[in-house]
Amino acid sequence: TQLVLAIEIINTLIWIFMFVILFKQIAAKTLPIGAFYTIYTLLNYNSLYAEYTFSNLANLLSETNLHKDFYKLLQLLENKKENTTNLPKALHTSPRSIAIKFEHVYFKYPKTNNFVLKDISFEIKPKSKVALVGKNGAGKTTIIKLLTKMYTPNKGKIFINNIPLSKIPKSWIYKHIGLLVQNTPKLRLPVKEVISAGDLPQDIFIPTNILDMQTELAKKSKDFKINHKKLIAATKLANIYKQIEKLPNKFNTWLNTSIPGGVDISGGQWQKLLLAQIFYKDPLLLIFDEPTSAIDSLAELEIFNNLFAQAKNKTVLIVSHRFATVKRAEHILVLDNGKIVEQGSHKSLIAQNGLYAKMYKAGLGATQNAKGTTQTKLFQ
Repeated sequence: TQLVLAIEIINTLIWIFMFVILFKQIAAKTLPIGAFYTIYTLLNYNSLYAEYTFSNLANLLSETNLHKDFYKLLQLLENKKENTTNLPKALHTSPRSIAIKFEHVYFKYPKTNNFVLKDISFEIKPKSKVALVGKNGAGKTTIIKLLTKMYTPNKGKIFINNIPLSKIPKSWIYKHIGLLVQNTPKLRLPVKEVISAGDLPQDIFIPTNILDMQTELAKKSKDFKINHKKLIAATKLANIYKQIEKLPNKFNTWLNTSIPGGVDISGGQWQKLLLAQIFYKDPLLLIFDEPTSAIDSLAELEIFNNLFAQAKNKTVLIVSHRFATVKRAEHILVLDNGKIVEQGSHKSLIAQNGLYAKMYKAGLGATQNAKGTTQTKLFQ
């Protein structure tokens, strides 16, 4: 981290300063060699202890930031009992599809001065497939955080099906939106329970003892019937069905090596399993924020080919650095420095020869796979 680097620089400068002083005294014959060795040894020990202390301090500060995020999650969970009176009539019935609209949205994170989103306006039509692209830090993930009510815009409005997002309870959001991000926590449960966890009632994730969330989740999940047909369909869509069939107990295999007969799986297989979890839930809006970073390009292409073929009646929002996926979207939003600078289809954006075209060409160090198709990856 930057703090550790700063400490190392300061420590090095102190060493240089002390050596200059000591060698000057030795040169002037005012400091015996024995005294120099003693001082050097003491300085060395003190330096090591200081470096150790400040390194632990840096780790503590890092952990503190993680704890802040964790407590924010708990706060979201504790708000499950929302006021559902006087809700718009449209929320009392299940929608057939989801449309999204951002109107002049501005946002900056708490305790910061700079806006990370500036005058964001766009529409996503029902059942459309949309991709968000841009450099790291352009604001792609922030848009998803606002859409899922993790944060509230400082200015502007967001609508879902023409209903202001501020009037939509989180319970409705959790029911109809499926979100998969890059660093989703892993549940060390049997395969079938990991997948079916995507479709459990909302209150199942509110354990009586928050420190024993996984144990209670396993306990409560036994009260719900798992649809085996949905399990198979979801895992085939996520391209992991064949791997599950090879496990010792197939869908009953524990993904926990501390359990007899339990196994562990690779990072790419975990991501496919979490994709299956979202497909099992079968939400109307699917949001993918770099969910396949640990999966090779060919496997990702097959997954999203299946997704686009099977999710014709769903709205899909994808954040990805891989053009093989991005170019399949019907509409692409290009962000730069918190603003939407371009939008359109892959073909139209290439024709504009703007930022998208430059990013596409910069990442076009394409390799030809065995089938002769071109796989491209946007620069990181």
